[in-house]
Amino acid sequence: MSRFVHLTMQQDENGEIVWKTWISRADGEQLKTLFERKENRHLIGAELLLRNNVEYEESKQRQDIYEMLKVCIEKGGGCHR
Repeated sequence: MSRFVHLTMQQDENGEIVWKTWISRADGEQLKTLFERKENRHLIGAELLLRNNVEYEESKQRQDIYEMLKVCIEKGGGCHR
């Protein structure tokens, strides 16, 4: 979970901790790896990365995360790749 927070949150100009709205290619790859782990079988946090205001350096990463979440929902949760 701490790795997820590190990859998805940042400090804004006021010093507040906020969700990132831009995910680099490297961070996106690390996030996909975290979601593929069976320890995160419910894909906790994936929906936060699919918000409309989140942009990806590598656009396919958004689709990959979306597909993982869709499969999990269709199987009733508790799934992993």
